[in-house]
Amino acid sequence: MSARCDEQSVFEYSITPLLIKECSTLRPMSKKFGAFCLALGLTLPSYFTASAQADSASPTTAQQAPPGKWVILLHGRATSLQHGSLTPEKEKSYRAALELATQAAARVLNANGSAISAVEAGLLVLEDDPQFAATRTSGLEASIMDGSTTKSGSVIGVKTTKHPISLAKAVLSKSQNRSLSGEEADQFATKQGLTQIPASSFVEDTSDGGTLGMVVRDRMGDLAAGTTGKSAASAANDLPLLTEETYASNRSCAVSSTGTGEAFLKLQVARSICALVQYTGLNLQQAEDEVVQRQLSGLKGEGGVIAITADGQLAWSFNTQAMFRVRLVEGRAEQIGIYKNEP
Repeated sequence: MSARCDEQSVFEYSITPLLIKECSTLRPMSKKFGAFCLALGLTLPSYFTASAQADSASPTTAQQAPPGKWVILLHGRATSLQHGSLTPEKEKSYRAALELATQAAARVLNANGSAISAVEAGLLVLEDDPQFAATRTSGLEASIMDGSTTKSGSVIGVKTTKHPISLAKAVLSKSQNRSLSGEEADQFATKQGLTQIPASSFVEDTSDGGTLGMVVRDRMGDLAAGTTGKSAASAANDLPLLTEETYASNRSCAVSSTGTGEAFLKLQVARSICALVQYTGLNLQQAEDEVVQRQLSGLKGEGGVIAITADGQLAWSFNTQAMFRVRLVEGRAEQIGIYKNEP
């Protein structure tokens, strides 16, 4: 399906038959939009109704950022780590790496830089950190999206490009394609002057496939989201990346997700959360919990999300024992968490 509804369509790219069921229950919605949904025969899980209510298994994390202030949320991978399973030294090292990445993004925003530039700057740090960086033998992927324009770029199966997130941003701004994969992506990176690394430096692929992500609101109120990590076996094209892992629109929210399993693909997790916020009246925390705690868990999927809305709501939700994460609002203290019982 390639149809697009310009009247705040449920999906900017209209890419899945899971979208609209009971179209008439969504709000706000014009008669024209309702007729569009029904004419296409779109279907969507019942949680996209206005009566949807989330029953979170994790403590509420939502906060509200003041207008005109930048906001950063960062996640490392969602994991089964039990509280206390890390040595104090290792835990301190993880938290230090998360802080370095967040501060790199903050420097861009303090200089009145854009949300999308901040996302790239922050994720570059984690791509270089051996505690978080994925190994390359099966390829890496990255996706990035500008909420002010809903333009996006993604790369899959990247092996020799040092920073996949920078390559995804180059695809967004300098390629006629929305997505590139494999050798074509690495060749495009070389043409753009992005650093390459020799294949001889690859190590055996033992990573857990967890992804890293960041969502940002800049001082202008624009949103951006980016995600980077090991290529999933199911990622045969750009669609999973840009609706499952990453989504940003100033009309709804910016989301980055991390996790494993076909459930992420089936639910189109990132875009689904934004659609709930935009069309059903749920707040951001409710939307996240509905998708992660109820729908994702119901399909035996594991993982988590971080998200920001243009009006300053910020929240995360995860159904694993831990998710590396950071929250920083301009003028407030930074909050870094790993385990479920942390703020």
